[in-house]
Amino acid sequence: MASSWVATAEELQRSPVIGAMPAAIGAYRLRVAAIDTTGRSGTVDYDLEAEVVRTGPLRLSSLILGLSREGRFSPKLRFTTEPVAIGYLEMYGGSPGLKISSALEIARTLNGPPLAAVPFAIESAGADRYVATGAIPIGTLEPGDYVVRALIGLEGQALTRVVRTLRKAR
Repeated sequence: MASSWVATAEELQRSPVIGAMPAAIGAYRLRVAAIDTTGRSGTVDYDLEAEVVRTGPLRLSSLILGLSREGRFSPKLRFTTEPVAIGYLEMYGGSPGLKISSALEIARTLNGPPLAAVPFAIESAGADRYVATGAIPIGTLEPGDYVVRALIGLEGQALTRVVRTLRKAR
């Protein structure tokens, strides 16, 4: 076991339950186990690659999809009737005034043409930390899996791509 996390009673009161743990760069199998108040239990495994994506001096987080609720970002795994999905990405490094080009796209396939594209709003979130958010329209999309692409780069240089699958259900 490389790392572990056990939810506290307070953390279990929030929805969704979110946990974090440190891990070195590499390939991992993430296992989540849960037991409800009636004693039913279950597990799920997920293969993931922990990596640091760079574009120039910036280090990029994974792209997280979710919704805006009461002025806060709320992660979401499956979408249904929502008109938009919020893309959320953190960036570290760089310096104030750094010119960044960015876009958030949704497509049917990894390299297919975008069905929609919007710019990210990028805000400082402390020393050497920036948060990028964008609202991509999904209300008219048919149920299915889509690829959401975050494109980030220094102005005038090639863009770096971070992707996430968006699942839209009936």
